[in-house]
Amino acid sequence: MSKRYELSVSPDYVPDWGLVEGVRELFQNGLDAEQEIAENFLEWRYTEETQRLLLKSPKSTLARDTLLFGKSTKRDKAEAIGQFGEGYKLAFLALVRAGYPVTLYECPKNEIWKPNIVYSEKYGCDLLVVDISKGFVGSNEGISIIIDNITLDDVHKLQEANLHMGIRSPVHKGFFGEILESSKGKVFVNGLYVGTKENFKYGYNIRPEFLTIGRDRDLISDFNLAWVTSQMWEDSGLAGLINGMAKESEIVEDIRYVDRFTSKSSPVTKTMIADFIGNHGKIAFPVSSQSEYKMVKKNYKKLKPIIIPEVQYKIIYSSFSSVLQTAERRDPTEKKVSLRLTDIYDAVGKHLTSKQKIQFAKAIEDVKHLEE
Repeated sequence: MSKRYELSVSPDYVPDWGLVEGVRELFQNGLDAEQEIAENFLEWRYTEETQRLLLKSPKSTLARDTLLFGKSTKRDKAEAIGQFGEGYKLAFLALVRAGYPVTLYECPKNEIWKPNIVYSEKYGCDLLVVDISKGFVGSNEGISIIIDNITLDDVHKLQEANLHMGIRSPVHKGFFGEILESSKGKVFVNGLYVGTKENFKYGYNIRPEFLTIGRDRDLISDFNLAWVTSQMWEDSGLAGLINGMAKESEIVEDIRYVDRFTSKSSPVTKTMIADFIGNHGKIAFPVSSQSEYKMVKKNYKKLKPIIIPEVQYKIIYSSFSSVLQTAERRDPTEKKVSLRLTDIYDAVGKHLTSKQKIQFAKAIEDVKHLEE
């Protein structure tokens, strides 16, 4: 004999969710449970013959009151991916709606939970229900969830959206998470896919306490993402890769704010300075605009201004700024070379041939261009 629990949620809720999102939410619950009990390691197993995916959390339990929306054991826990108390209920909805039957075994209580979408006389429409019955479940500990009708193609889709189900080789793994070379623009939180940002060069697997995501798991602030990825890159020690991205003509979002986390003595700064001097010479001076270029050119004799991209400029400029205090300044009363050449032309021009006049005039224009 089973008891039915009606969840007042329309089958049309989260309409874009399907298999991938449903399994993601169940994995999320299992991974969050690992944070509570270290030995509660989430297990998963796929059996091709039965087209069955099994998820198991050996030390978890699930109270019936969590069927209430808004009821959550994870609220205010920064390390938890989900904090809204909706995850597994919406997973049930998305999976059953998409044609993937789900069975949850609450082993310590010998309970079998079966979600379904049925017509409700009370509400006069379809809605999600969970039927809970007593029965022997073959184990006395933990929670097991079985999802049926899973094909190999489905598994491949799940592996693309779930780093825990596939093999990954991160460029860097550190305090904030992982930088992924083969997942351009894809953002994962604790291994679970939450969205794609096409304007990012790399993929990222970020620890949940460092990135705020929306209720539907796909609302990521560009600022928040760029802020944390900039920290990830500075933390990585991969100064050569950072320098390469900083030199690109357009700002690379991945390192947009990396200057906020570097110092004059950091490997990133030292690498950029060495690369700048190696490419442009010891008298090169970094500037960020045409107006700065003209100012340096006008006021300093032995400095060669070089316009560089914004991120690179923000990181290395402070290391060069003291140069202006000791550099030899031009005498403001000193005539420019182009003006002196013009005086000479005025004095001797009448003695020149037409061809020589043209050549002299061109030389004066070339010098003016260099003085700008």
